[in-house]
Amino acid sequence: MKKIISLEKPEKLVETALDRAAGRTSGLGDREFLAEKKITTFSNYLLESIDKAIRATPTRESMSAFHFELVKTLESEEKITTIRNHFLTVRRLLAYRRRDAIKTTRASKVGSAKIFRELIGRSASIMKSLGTTIKEFNSLQKNLKELPSIDAKLKTLVLAGYPNVGKTTILKRLTGSKPEIAAYPFTTKKLNVGYFEQKFMKIQVIDTPGLLDRPPRERNSIERKAALALGLLPGIIGFVADCAEQACGLEQQKGLFAALEKEFAKKEFLVFLNKLDISSEEQKKRAKELFAGKNAVEFPEEKAQEIREMLWTILYREEKRKALEEKGWEN
Repeated sequence: MKKIISLEKPEKLVETALDRAAGRTSGLGDREFLAEKKITTFSNYLLESIDKAIRATPTRESMSAFHFELVKTLESEEKITTIRNHFLTVRRLLAYRRRDAIKTTRASKVGSAKIFRELIGRSASIMKSLGTTIKEFNSLQKNLKELPSIDAKLKTLVLAGYPNVGKTTILKRLTGSKPEIAAYPFTTKKLNVGYFEQKFMKIQVIDTPGLLDRPPRERNSIERKAALALGLLPGIIGFVADCAEQACGLEQQKGLFAALEKEFAKKEFLVFLNKLDISSEEQKKRAKELFAGKNAVEFPEEKAQEIREMLWTILYREEKRKALEEKGWEN
């Protein structure tokens, strides 16, 4: 993720630039050198401030597809592009004014103070146009702090399923540790994130309360975007089924699975048959029938290592397939 910054108001930036110019040129002897140094110090501070804002503004090229999709839940791509383009335009204008002032100073025998005053006035006018843009930029930067600290490069198992089916339990079984809590924009819940290593591959496991725990039609537009972003993470989706039907009936759970399978048609799914120890034989039989042909696996606690090895096999196979595709080879 990009570094989060905040820009001061235009007039404050100009004031600081003037202070820098005065402080760093005091005591210098040569008159022409002094005039040019004041111009470059003043202008460079403004340019550096704008450059920081340009680098901090999100773009598709500067971050993962996952994180950029999340950014779009905070602000429209069109608005973000407008903010960045305004900074780029202001930067070009300031750079032009700096070059022009230096050129004029070198060609002039007198009046360097006047040239500097004109530069200040023109630069201040250019910066003033950024007033609204800086407010919008700072608001976006503040919201960016809410994005989850998720590694979009790691192979990931995203857990889905109705509330109380045991997703957090599955996460703990796989990772063997208490999950980290990650904020997720515009949701009332937090993501639970854990990790485990298998044969030198670090695998990320994410529980998604408030997103993939109900049918897509029940999510608002922001939640739908946030949910779809999860589908951009490299890896698979693990649907947790409560075979004991404590959360809800198996048919209802199969309905949610079918909806998610349609929503994430390009993702591979696994079904974890959970709570088998408290399920009746009839419930176990029905669960296996409902999820037949859907990569369903039983997941009692004692099978955690076996499941970790299976996940590694699936994720490694996926990684190898993509590598071959990128080279234009068939697997």
